[in-house]
Amino acid sequence: AGVLVGKSYSAKIENSSSSGKVSGNSTIGGLVGYHIGIMLNCNSSASVNGGFRTGGLVGLLGGNVISSESKMIDSFAEGKVSGSNDVGGLIGYSAALVEDSYSVGDVNGSKNVGGLIGYLDRSNASTEIKNLYASGDVSGEESIGGLIGYIIHRTVKYSYSTGNVNGKVGVGGLIGYSDYGDVKDTYSLSNVT
Repeated sequence: AGVLVGKSYSAKIENSSSSGKVSGNSTIGGLVGYHIGIMLNCNSSASVNGGFRTGGLVGLLGGNVISSESKMIDSFAEGKVSGSNDVGGLIGYSAALVEDSYSVGDVNGSKNVGGLIGYLDRSNASTEIKNLYASGDVSGEESIGGLIGYIIHRTVKYSYSTGNVNGKVGVGGLIGYSDYGDVKDTYSLSNVT
């Protein structure tokens, strides 16, 4: 579910925004719930309350590792986000290219929770994401990160996080849990507890 679109495939969403509130059980986003395609210059200030794969802008971006056409550029989210697993201030789950984007809202969940992206999966599109930041507070139980909750076989460049981070297992100012992930020219100013 999303304020603008619930599901979209092989589509381009550009210069679009949303506000208000959105809620549901899974794959929930402030603008779009499920998107395989391109997002350019999009934003949301909506408050988002969901379960599995919940994001401030989009719940799921890039469906799986063969989604080479999926990407997000010049986009942001400002609303508060809460969910269960794979929860992010901007994107809940992503297997896409993400660049020049940010989130500022607080994020709360259980597992794989990030200030920007909850779960960053491997991708055929590009191993790198870059020029990103998150400033909201992040809290949860397992794999909790100021920028990304869980990352697998991806590289983060030129990015940072500043929000407070609180969790129990696998907690980091930048990344909660890294599975062959890499960071370059990236930092965190987050307080971690």
